[in-house]
Amino acid sequence: MRWAIHRSGLGESTYVPEAFLKDPPNLSMEEARRESEMVLFGAVDELLVKTKVKCDNIGILVVNCSLFNVTPSLSSVIINKYKFRNNIVNYNLSGMGCSAGLLAIGLAKQLLQVVDAPVTAYTSVPPTDNYIVTESTVNTTSRALPSGPSMSIHPSCGQLALILVSFFGIHIAACCWSTLAIEPWSRFAVCLCRFDAWLFHYVLCGFFFPLSLVVALFLIAPCVLVHHNSYALVVSTETLTPYSYTGNDGSKSLANCIFRVGGAAILLSNQPSDSRSSKYELIQAVHSYMASSDSSYNCIIQEEDEEGRGGITITKDLSNAALDAIKSNLISLGPLVLPFSERAHYLLNCIMRRLHVANIEPYVPNFKRTSDHFLPHVSAKPILDELEGMLGLGEDDMEATRMTLYRFGNTSSSSVWYVLAYAEAKGKIRKGDRVWQMAYGSGFKCSSMIWRAMRTVNSGEMNPWSDEIKGFPVGVKNIELMDYFKPSELR
Repeated sequence: MRWAIHRSGLGESTYVPEAFLKDPPNLSMEEARRESEMVLFGAVDELLVKTKVKCDNIGILVVNCSLFNVTPSLSSVIINKYKFRNNIVNYNLSGMGCSAGLLAIGLAKQLLQVVDAPVTAYTSVPPTDNYIVTESTVNTTSRALPSGPSMSIHPSCGQLALILVSFFGIHIAACCWSTLAIEPWSRFAVCLCRFDAWLFHYVLCGFFFPLSLVVALFLIAPCVLVHHNSYALVVSTETLTPYSYTGNDGSKSLANCIFRVGGAAILLSNQPSDSRSSKYELIQAVHSYMASSDSSYNCIIQEEDEEGRGGITITKDLSNAALDAIKSNLISLGPLVLPFSERAHYLLNCIMRRLHVANIEPYVPNFKRTSDHFLPHVSAKPILDELEGMLGLGEDDMEATRMTLYRFGNTSSSSVWYVLAYAEAKGKIRKGDRVWQMAYGSGFKCSSMIWRAMRTVNSGEMNPWSDEIKGFPVGVKNIELMDYFKPSELR
């Protein structure tokens, strides 16, 4: 295990559960609850103090923890602790792996039904005696169905146009129907009452006018209703205590070497007043799933060994599965964020190869032009090396991720927030910069979110890296590569 830890890119200052330090390790349910509550409550406590948000104002709660699933759920544990209101909308995501953090953000964003409203995010450091909070405020735009009792209509210009188009479409269709279907009856009415046929149709169209408006609002209004002036709390963590492997299967021991304790609490808001302190604006969010592939599905799986000891099996196909998911995600993300010149170059290359105009290699778009800061999930050193080669990245591009892996280890779904905190602590985030977060995990899944910085982030702001950022970066590039995984075919 010492060999695997060193070659995975982890340093000597990461955090493991307290239960691991006992001899023998105490892997009981009680210890697991202690670990999860320490991370969850510590992160949420600091977030509420930092934001000064009252618990009654939080209308949505999303908690993700892949392995530790208890009854009542972790979302219920948080609701009970902080006495959230009885009609809070809450979700508990499990089994979603390291990409669950960004998936939870996407779910909360949709539930909030944000319309040009700010979203505020706060992340906490791993559980220690003193918690430090990193503030990052983001601004996003989305559309989704409403939830909760506090609801009002705040349509944007595009949504108003949609209502008007729907109204006129329904009204015209109703008038045409009255002209065609009621024509014989209208002639009879004209002969009987002796008034002009066109006047009869005008009366019918006048009747359909308010009816069309009601139908249009009934069909379209759910798309523009807003969960008004509310907050969504997202808590991302992983509990390691009950699922530490104690056997001799090397494929299951890798999880013990790579994963570490950590968590993050993120607060999302659709209150216009929060826009003044916003840090980022969400540009795009793309999610890809590869579970239909057997090798991708089985590369990380929870199972028992021959002696009945449970653990997380990590197969040699992990590297290829991860890069396959990333490639699929890039294919979906590229047309949305690549500059026009890159898209035109790629299209021209495809046409020339299809028409056999020239014998040329397929063109790989330069994805570095989509953002100023690429911040992928920390995973493990072999996968980061493959990703760096696949996208043609340099050491500076991967610095934040490699340093996070070295200092905090793989904290699963919360790791992307530690990576962002590193970039902020180094003073790299400037107004107008684009930040690309990428997370991938079991299933296999890959999620990408691209943000635009709305202001320059002060490196002196409270941050999990604040006390030690001057000691980074450290040299990790020359660490010997772990030869466990199969070499990638996507370079």
